[in-house]
Amino acid sequence: MLYFKNYKGDKIAYKILKGKSPGLIFVHGFTSDMETDKALEIERYAKKNKLNFIKFDLRGHGKSSGEINDYYISDWKRDLVDIIDNFSKGPQIIIGHSLGGYLMFLAAQLRKKKVAGLVGLATTAELYKLHISSYTEKQLQKLKKNGYIKIKNKDGREFIFTKKGVQDIKNNEFINKNYKFNKPLTLIHGTNDEVIPYQSVLNILKKIKGDDHNIILMKNSDHSLSQERDKKKYIQSIDNIVKKIK
Repeated sequence: MLYFKNYKGDKIAYKILKGKSPGLIFVHGFTSDMETDKALEIERYAKKNKLNFIKFDLRGHGKSSGEINDYYISDWKRDLVDIIDNFSKGPQIIIGHSLGGYLMFLAAQLRKKKVAGLVGLATTAELYKLHISSYTEKQLQKLKKNGYIKIKNKDGREFIFTKKGVQDIKNNEFINKNYKFNKPLTLIHGTNDEVIPYQSVLNILKKIKGDDHNIILMKNSDHSLSQERDKKKYIQSIDNIVKKIK
């Protein structure tokens, strides 16, 4: 395992498979890590095609520094930009799952010359709206009064969401800010996604300007996009963009 120390001295765990351009960068989702089945599937594709491939753990995840409750969207956005700046060469295709997809959109705006294509897996461009709508009225009042709330997920793991963290999500909104991406973009979403409704992805195409943009809906697939047909579809989508950039 390799580690990169950022400007704060935090350690970012990462792995690089050296190869040719265009390079691939995988960004995992919230509570996940770089050993997810999607990262491994894309790594196999990169190895087979001798492409450069980078995967890493966002801070608070996997083997990187810190606890998940200590970091916000801005921190994770910085993690991805640091990886791009320090380890990528030539044009890059970013593949992001869930939260990782949101981060790829942010990084694409900050590193326009480096990012040559995007593949979003079960992601959204409306994170603030989705996040706020997930709270009950009681939770919203608690957040306003105490400055934080504690929420348990289905596995019983407890997360702390603060007013500062929620404001940071809002500060990083981009969907209504004349977002342009005139390069290949493919979004793949399951119709049975229980975390991010597939209707959310339709708004991305409506509001992000560009021509070579596509949505692929996988009937009956869930948020994980872990079925074999899901894997084949996102590998095919990555390959299509690779061929356009070569």
